[in-house]
Parts: sequence; C-alpha cells; structure tokens
Amino acid sequence: MTVRMNSSRLGTPQHGRLGAVIKKITKAALLRLNVQGVYFQIVLAASTLVFSFLTVLSAAACLVYGEIRTLHAIKLKSLDDFVREIDLIYGQVQSSTSGRCTPQNLERLQEVLLNQRAILHIGLGFSGQGVECSTMTGPLKYAVKTPADQYSLPLGGFISSLPVNALLSHAGANLRLPVLQRGGIYLFMDEARYSQLFGMDDFQMLGDFLQIATRIEGVHLGWLSKGGEGELQLKSSLRWAMPAVEINSRLHQSADEIQLTSTVDTQSLLMAGKGRYLALVLLLSGAWAALLFAAVRCLLKRLDSTEFYIRHLCTMEDVHCFYQPIVSVQDGRVVGCEVLTRISRRAGHVMPDEFIPVLMKCGLQKWYDEMVCRRALQEITRVPGLPAGFHVAINFFSHSIDAQWLDDLSQGLAHSIKLVIEVTEYQFSEAMLPDLLKLRHAGFLISIDDFGTGYSNLGMLGKISPNYLKIDKSFISSVNDATVAASLVPEIVGIAKAIDCELIAEGVETEAQLEKIRALGIAYAQGYLFARPLAWGVFHEYLCGRNVPQAAPSMEC
Repeated sequence: MTVRMNSSRLGTPQHGRLGAVIKKITKAALLRLNVQGVYFQIVLAASTLVFSFLTVLSAAACLVYGEIRTLHAIKLKSLDDFVREIDLIYGQVQSSTSGRCTPQNLERLQEVLLNQRAILHIGLGFSGQGVECSTMTGPLKYAVKTPADQYSLPLGGFISSLPVNALLSHAGANLRLPVLQRGGIYLFMDEARYSQLFGMDDFQMLGDFLQIATRIEGVHLGWLSKGGEGELQLKSSLRWAMPAVEINSRLHQSADEIQLTSTVDTQSLLMAGKGRYLALVLLLSGAWAALLFAAVRCLLKRLDSTEFYIRHLCTMEDVHCFYQPIVSVQDGRVVGCEVLTRISRRAGHVMPDEFIPVLMKCGLQKWYDEMVCRRALQEITRVPGLPAGFHVAINFFSHSIDAQWLDDLSQGLAHSIKLVIEVTEYQFSEAMLPDLLKLRHAGFLISIDDFGTGYSNLGMLGKISPNYLKIDKSFISSVNDATVAASLVPEIVGIAKAIDCELIAEGVETEAQLEKIRALGIAYAQGYLFARPLAWGVFHEYLCGRNVPQAAPSMEC
C-alpha cells in the first residue's frame, strides 16, 4: 500500500544537492561529537589557544615586515639620491681636471665644491698609489694610501676610512674622514651629509670591519660588514614596539639598481627585550583565544541545540513512533493505538516536552505532523491482517488541521484502518470547526485529547460531535479518591452521553482504576497497566499476544 501526501501544501523544507551534502556532514559531525563534553571543550580550548597564538604572531610578523619595508624604502631612496649626486660630482671632477695637480686644477675643484654640499674635499691620484693631491692640502710630498680593507659599495666605487693626520701632520690622530674612491678620484665626505645619509653618529676602522652606526628616522641601527663570500651585508637592529630585534640585511646591486633585502630570525624576534616581546604575544594570544573560545562555544552550543537540530537537520528517519494500545475495558481487546513520537538524537531521544515548544516557535507544526504521518503509516502498512476497524490516533497541532491535505490520506489507507485525528482540548477553537467537520464527512474519526483540563464550550462539542473524548490522566489517577477531580469523572461521563461519543480513560495504571472506570461505563482505556508506548515491532508482537486468541484469528503474526 502506498501513502500519498501533498508535501507542497505543507511547506516541507526543500534543500538543493549542495545543501543536502552540507546538512548530512553537519549532522554526522554533531551526532559523532559531544560538543558539550569535557574532553571536547579541552580540545577546543587548546585549539583556539594555538590558533590565536599563530594568528597574533602572524599579525606581529606582518607589522614587522611592513616596518622593514618602510625602512627599506627610506634607505633605498637616500642611497639612490646619493648615487645620483656622486655620479654628478665625479663627472664634474673628470671634466674639470687635466690629470695634474696644478693651481688651475685645484681652483676648478674648489668651484665644484662650492656648487654642492655632500663633499668636503676632493683628492686626486695619478699613479694609482693613493691620494697625491687634494683641495685641502694641495700637492702632497708622499702619496697617502687608502686602507686595504675598503668595501665595494653598490655606489660605483669603494668606501673606506682615512685618518686626517695622514694628510695634515698637525691634525689629531683620532680624526677620520669617510672616503669614496672611484678610479683616481677621492671624495672626502662631509660628516653631516654622511650622517644624513646613513644616520651616522660615529664610525671607526676595526681590522677588516667597518662599523657604521646608522639610524633611519631614529628607529634603525646597523653596520656594514663583509659576508662569508665577500658580499656586503648590512647588519641591523629594528626598534619596534619592544627593545631591539636583530635583522640581517644585504645591500646588492642588480641591473644598475640598488637593492636591500632582510631576514628576521623568529627566535630573536620572540626573545627580543629579554622575552618581553614573547610575553606580549602570549598575553594578546590569551585574550584573543578567550574571545574566540567564547564565540566558538556559543556557536557550537547553538548548532548543538534542539532548535537548530529540528530546524535544519531533522528528517523523517529521526522521527520515531511509539504505539500505546487502546484497550476495550470489557474484554481487554486491543481496538487501536495512539501514536506517540520521539526525535532521535545521538544515543537517546528528545522528548515531546522539549521539542514541541521548538516546533511551535519555529512554525514547523505542519512539517512535523507530516513526518509523523508518513512514518506511522509506513510502519502500520507493513503489518498484514490488522484487526478490522483498527484505530490509529495521531495527535495533530491545531495549525495542521487542514482538511485538504489530510483528505489525501484516506485514498491510501486500507479499509481496516481508521485514522483518528486527535486535538487537545486547550487547542480546540471555533476556527477549527469547518476543517473538522470536513474531516468527519471524509471518514476520519475525531478525538478530543486531555479532556477536562481546558475550558471547552459544550456548544462547540455538540456542533462537532467528536467520536471520542479522552479523559486526562490527572482525573484517572484520583478516580478512587474523595477529591474534586474524582467527582468530575461522572460529570464527564454524562457529557459524553449527551453528545453521543465514547470515552477513553488515559493513564490507567492499576486494577482498581480499571474496575472503577468499568463501573462508570467508560468503554476504552490506555495506560501502563496494559503497556507502555512500544516500538512498532514490539507492538506487533503485543497485538498477536492479546488479539489472536480472542478476536483476530485471521491476523498474521
């Protein structure tokens, strides 16, 4: 037997292929992981801490990298301007001299010095032995050699340090001048200009090591030295946020372009300032980890909530139907059952008192009622030979009482099955009457559940003439006691006779209660005295055990 239902009217959530895959993966992950468990929280905390540390460290590295790039730009701009100026001076010196140390040549060199500020004095060498003539001394008696440990700079020449007393015998021994040499031309640089270019405070020759204490805009300290392969290196320290962080830079020239590259050692970066930089990174990482952990935990709590599960992940396979028998009080025959539902999640079930408010909040009543109908009817139709007139009662939300789509069910149901539409008394209203009347005419049975707990209008009951009134278990539990609730049971029996409907007593748990409701003339009962809600396979066995010997010999068990 096939059961046809008009799902388009019900507004069943539809998902594309990608959405279905994401939904399946998310559901599998949430079912497998206990995101509220202690171990998961520990792993989450450790993961967020590691991620935060790497994030903060990466952000700090990016800031340092950006600072280094800024320093490089300043340095290279100064060097580029200086190279252009030196090239111009060398060109002027070459065009103004005739290769001899004559007063005329010295006068021309003085004119060159007057037109620029970068060079203090100009020296000439004709034999390749050193400085033989300068604008400071004129012709020298002996050539002054420049140091052998001079450096080849990407400036088109060599840089070295020359003591002033080598040129002027009366000068102090500690006075030195930086010298740029290109061929036989020596340019003695102005210390102020040199300081402007390299940020120099002082410099001195130490063996083959020329230390140039440089600062760029007060934040960059460094010195020039020869590398292992003779390459010129600029070793420097970067003052950024914390005390000095050592970086290694290299000056080199490619295609007539001066370039500066730097590398930063991670360990020295972290341990800068005697570990204070690392402490700052850890502090920021901890703060960021705490915020991230709280945000992720809040998100996971929402993803793991019953509302999210029902709204986005729940399918018909997660809805489990349990069947509680409805028994004839007179002969104990099972005449039907009430379908009770649970939603499976992980190793347990979500109970109705938890998921019903969620369904109502999210407006998923029709969607859920459709899934319950599909699941229950699929299971019921698998069993051949059900007792004639077997009642299947399903409790519907008031918003789901739509005669049009419920009428589709009657076309697929076997004649032996009677579908009972249950509506709780507190949901019963005037607006439901037209649909309930249509359902009555279509062959459905109507039952008012939890009768006695609400404030039903007897006139409305007379209009709809329900097939059953189900007495709430709160009345049955005290039916043998001298209580107000017990005194109302005979009144309910009278109401049922007045509107010509049968009564079903809910929550029967003792033989004494059964005898009392039998004495009151109540026809049917359900409760733990007969059976708890059972899965369909167990319920089928229960039916075979109770009905076959008495009233259903044709039932296949």
